[in-house]
Amino acid sequence: TIQNDANNMIQNDTNSTIQNDVYNMIQNDANSTIQNDANSMIQNDANRTIPNDANSTIQNDANSAIKNDVKSTIQNDANNKVQNDDNNMIQNYANSTIQNDANSTIQDDVNSTIQNDVNNMIQNDANSTIQIDADSMIQNDANSTIQIDADSTIQNDANNMIQIDANSTIQNDVHSTIENDVNSSIQNDANNTNQNDANNTIQNDANSTIQNDANNMIQNDANNIIQNDVNSTIQIDAN
Repeated sequence: TIQNDANNMIQNDTNSTIQNDVYNMIQNDANSTIQNDANSMIQNDANRTIPNDANSTIQNDANSAIKNDVKSTIQNDANNKVQNDDNNMIQNYANSTIQNDANSTIQDDVNSTIQNDVNNMIQNDANSTIQIDADSMIQNDANSTIQIDADSTIQNDANNMIQIDANSTIQNDVHSTIENDVNSSIQNDANNTNQNDANNTIQNDANSTIQNDANNMIQNDANNIIQNDVNSTIQIDAN
């Protein structure tokens, strides 16, 4: 569970880069939680890119749910693109928890870079949940980049849930791209739910593109939770 309970902000302000280059591994093995509960914000402010370079997979395998509960908005404002280029995978395996409990701050102020150079893996092993509970915002403001370069894995193994509970907004503001370049697949294997409960809006305002080109897969396998708890802030401020 990755949780930010109230007014959280994860920011990449200017030209920052979060990279997982080749075969690196970042693991949260058991019962970790990353939570965004209320009024949280995940922002990539300027000139960033979120690509998954080779044969990436986004999967929802069993009983996963993607929910927008109240007045949430998923927007691609202008020429947005989110890319999964080649064989990338982000995995949540078993009961892992990454938590920012109260008003915590992780900051990289100037020209910071978070890199995992070879064979990177970000894993949350089992029963993890990705939740943005109230008035949260995930934004890619202008040409931002979050990269997982080679053979990375993004996985939610069992009964995962990605939730945007109330008045949350997922925005790609300017010229961002959502792409799955090669043989990508978006799958909901068993008892999955895509819900927009009340007054939700999914918008592609101008020339935005959501593409699954070839053999890509986004997976949520079983009971994963990524939650952000209360007023935590992860910031990469400039360049």
